[in-house]
Amino acid sequence: MRSFRAALLGVPLVLLASACGDDGVKASDYAGTWLVTSMTAGTPAVTLTRDGTPRSLRADVVITATGDTTATLVERQLVLEGGVPAGEPARVDMTVALEGDRWVLTGDDGVIVFTAMKHGDALMLTLDPDDARTTAADPPAELMMMPATAWTTACVGNWNLVSMTLGTTVIPAGTCTPVGGSFAKLQMNVAFDEALLFTRFTRLTTYGDASCNLQLDLRSSSQVGLAEEEGGAALRMFAIEGDAAELLTFAIATAGDTMTLTRTACLPLPGCETDAPTTVVVARP
Repeated sequence: MRSFRAALLGVPLVLLASACGDDGVKASDYAGTWLVTSMTAGTPAVTLTRDGTPRSLRADVVITATGDTTATLVERQLVLEGGVPAGEPARVDMTVALEGDRWVLTGDDGVIVFTAMKHGDALMLTLDPDDARTTAADPPAELMMMPATAWTTACVGNWNLVSMTLGTTVIPAGTCTPVGGSFAKLQMNVAFDEALLFTRFTRLTTYGDASCNLQLDLRSSSQVGLAEEEGGAALRMFAIEGDAAELLTFAIATAGDTMTLTRTACLPLPGCETDAPTTVVVARP
């Protein structure tokens, strides 16, 4: 995944929260998951929102207190264009030091100092231009975020394809199956890390005979992406491979070590409705 500096508009996204002017605030007060609702960054300044059109920002952070005034922070972000990824997702791991209404964030690409003000449940984070400790290049000028329920993690781990349904054709993994005017064997593996960033590897071998002995072609692909899982029942997968990007939304049903994903929506339209699988069944190895 890309580094701290390889982010939206070349600007790193780093997140922080504190109650302005409250010296009694503790890092544990902000432990949990936060959704980024908007970020202003760049020169000239550009603001992206979570639900913006045509460009938007999908980002969140998980803050874990390690002491009264210290924490770790894991941030994920992905810029979308027309609802699908405009580039690869990024993950950033940082340490946080709380100093009253200032938070000092330290990552591989340097230090950033923010001040923060709370508006109801929302937090507005503003770069402190006068704090000389900031060394990271081109940090965001302003950022808003809201507390959120943590994403669930039923999908975390490694999964191998059992079967995939394309249109009315069910393709069992690793089995010689009629596809179009030829025959094919399909293999797929998808791995989700604990931050719900994933890699999906697909291998399709086509043959000229019904016994799948006469190989005609071999195609493989590797996607990376960011997932959002809600309640172990719904899964959004934002994926990109080169110039090809997609969003697949599934309903999840689990039974032991098997998970069935039933497509409920997809982008980009209209092609995805024909090309994207309607059902995917996977199992843990």
